[in-house]
Amino acid sequence: MEAAFGEAKLRGSAEFLINCPPTDTRQGAAACDVLQDRKSDTIGVKVQETLRSRRAVLAGLTAATLSASATVAMGLQTQPPDSGMDLVSVRDHGARGDGATDDTEALQAAFDSGAARVYLPAGIYRVRKTLKVPDNLVVEGSSRTRAQILLAKDAAEGTDVMRVGQHVSLRDLWIRGNWDGKTTRRAGTGIRAEDSATGHIHGLTLENVQVDRCKQHGIHIIDGAYCRMWNVDCNTHGGDALYLEGTQTASATTTEIGGSSIFSSCNGYGVHLRNCASMNLTFISEYSMGVGIEGENRALSFKGCYFETPRVQSLGHVFNCANGGIVGLTIQDCYLGMATADTVISSNPNILNIVLINNINLSGKRMFGALLDKNVQGR
Repeated sequence: MEAAFGEAKLRGSAEFLINCPPTDTRQGAAACDVLQDRKSDTIGVKVQETLRSRRAVLAGLTAATLSASATVAMGLQTQPPDSGMDLVSVRDHGARGDGATDDTEALQAAFDSGAARVYLPAGIYRVRKTLKVPDNLVVEGSSRTRAQILLAKDAAEGTDVMRVGQHVSLRDLWIRGNWDGKTTRRAGTGIRAEDSATGHIHGLTLENVQVDRCKQHGIHIIDGAYCRMWNVDCNTHGGDALYLEGTQTASATTTEIGGSSIFSSCNGYGVHLRNCASMNLTFISEYSMGVGIEGENRALSFKGCYFETPRVQSLGHVFNCANGGIVGLTIQDCYLGMATADTVISSNPNILNIVLINNINLSGKRMFGALLDKNVQGR
């Protein structure tokens, strides 16, 4: 396919038309520069040239998104927005942001200050321990390419970069782990959301956030409810890019993913769903194992998604239902170019009541196995 993507259109269920602009206009190109020092890694070499172009597919959805992203990428916001007494800067608590100083205590002090909003000016904030973001806090940076929280290479094994509480918002930030790009399935997540006391994480918002180079998962949300991810770029991880986990049937619920969100370049699933319900998902996923499905899932909607990977030796299906199933699945306006097996969705009898399959490109593959054809509506 072409090297760069601009406006993407789907015609019926047979064609996927691409118009190519001369350049990639998103800040994704700048964000992808983090891969330049890993050209010898198995992922880094190919992702360099591919991710720069593909992420323009969803970026072109709205002019407003592009305009906002361009402003962020230019780094125009160098001072905290005027918001009165409810905002503090991490610099006020001693953070240096020079990439060498251990800023763990300074950032944690700002988070625990009682302010409603914490601001990170442009800089690289190196941390050695997990940052704990308390309930009802907004953490925002100058931009997702300039305000970076970096996990130090000498951090203890299994250290998460951030653990967040209830009703937390993270905006315009770059969360970066210390994965070497070689070892896989080790502990250490970029953003982990869990509340063992209440049993659910409510109201987590991630907006204009990049998460990369984590040893395990990029983002792991446990029993999340009413969560929203918008323009999230989560790539280059040893495990899954995004893991939405419910500990009981349908206990991870009501999550929206949209904008120009990307979950790619990982050794696990681009998006991993376990016991999820009532989710509306729009994203790009490349260089991953597609979508993993475990447990009992209900009412999952994939609209305007783009799947593709050249790693044909390791991928069986786009939707992989190894240990679970779905009651109520919608797949609409999607390009499913990932599958290398005979079918796009694994032949699992637990996928029931397929509610809508419409306007998709199967990239020459069959949609379902014989067990599933009778359940399909709207093909």
